[in-house]
Amino acid sequence: MRLKLIAPQYAEGREKLKDVFPHMALAYLAGLTPPEWEIVIHNEGQGSVDFDQPADVVGISCYTYLAPRAYLIANEYRRRGIPVVMGGIHPSTMTEEALPHADAVVVGEAELVWREVLDDAKKGTLKRIYRAPHLCDLTHLPTPRFDLFNLSEYLNAFTMFTTRGCPFNCSYCSISLLYGKTYRKRPIEEVIREARFIKEAYMSKSSFPGLFFFIDDNIWIDIEYAKELFRRLIPLTISWISQGSISFCDDRELLELAAKSGCQSIECGFETLHPGNLVEVNKGGVDLSRYAEMVKNLHRVGISVQGTFMVGMTHDEVSSLENIFEFVTDNKIEYPNIFISTPFPGTEYYKRLDNENRILSKDWSKYDFRHLVFKPHKMTPKGFKQAYLELNRKIFSKECIEQRVGNCNHFWMEHVNRGKHKLFYDNDWSEWLNE
Repeated sequence: MRLKLIAPQYAEGREKLKDVFPHMALAYLAGLTPPEWEIVIHNEGQGSVDFDQPADVVGISCYTYLAPRAYLIANEYRRRGIPVVMGGIHPSTMTEEALPHADAVVVGEAELVWREVLDDAKKGTLKRIYRAPHLCDLTHLPTPRFDLFNLSEYLNAFTMFTTRGCPFNCSYCSISLLYGKTYRKRPIEEVIREARFIKEAYMSKSSFPGLFFFIDDNIWIDIEYAKELFRRLIPLTISWISQGSISFCDDRELLELAAKSGCQSIECGFETLHPGNLVEVNKGGVDLSRYAEMVKNLHRVGISVQGTFMVGMTHDEVSSLENIFEFVTDNKIEYPNIFISTPFPGTEYYKRLDNENRILSKDWSKYDFRHLVFKPHKMTPKGFKQAYLELNRKIFSKECIEQRVGNCNHFWMEHVNRGKHKLFYDNDWSEWLNE
């Protein structure tokens, strides 16, 4: 039996750069698949789907902004008589919408149902929905099948995770829709074994050897687990990046161990600099006055900062965006990500804006953090867009990048900053401003 796993292409308008890492869900699905299956993984970012390539079953995983493209791909395979199984965060949260485009939809985590899906596919008896009876135990997980990817096509080919989920209740986040407010941890010994295997088996084939991306939603919520993990990573002599809450950056031992274990950069969700916005999205306990101190703590141990901000929230005005520019430049945030606040379907944030009749579009391809899909409270849509574009052009000017990055020689950081510069300076945004 031949299984083809597909990651749909990026939405129109995203920068055309080498992908940073391969699709983690598909790598794990391949690892879960019995050896008698012949598997092909196709990332549409590396080229168009070959619908004539033989396949007995097609699996497609997608985020919200890729759902329209995923549906088109699925429809074509089904037109050709090839059964399609869909999964991922959007089909899991919008199952009734996805069902007309698929023979089966996997809702939530696939570990406990994937073998059943494949067995049913063999027999031609696919069920419409496969839903795991409970959350997956994160022990004895398969090693992701990086051997099925062309590693030369990726900047950072090695993705792993040590934990899954987040106990917080941010109203804009869709993670809790899949995992509840759980925070599960893999056995550290299994994490180390997988990292060692990936380093030995694949790093020599990578275009940028030596860098791991731990895709945890928050790698150090459990501080003692994180410290022990970092101690165990030190002998591997790897470099890694991940995501972690800025609120935990006052633990000196935690940060020093992270740096010693090879941490190059941490993505921190600052989200907003307005306390009213934090309260509105259920992050009212965050102390904004300590943000600058926490950034300094990361820089002291040599860890660069990826800072994410959401703009367009209820209390945001043009001055709010200007405040972000000042904060980013004053604190030398090496790689800022300025996202347009996006209410993903199923979240409390989406429900609130929908109830207020503020949703402007339900075209999911625009739910990519770069399109305004709702009415801002204190700005006109066009006024907001102009302020957003101006903010990004200032932040990603060559002069500002050089000022922020300074002596940081991290190739990955240079790559993403260069990509954002190209995006905001080389493209014509006039059509976007007038949407």
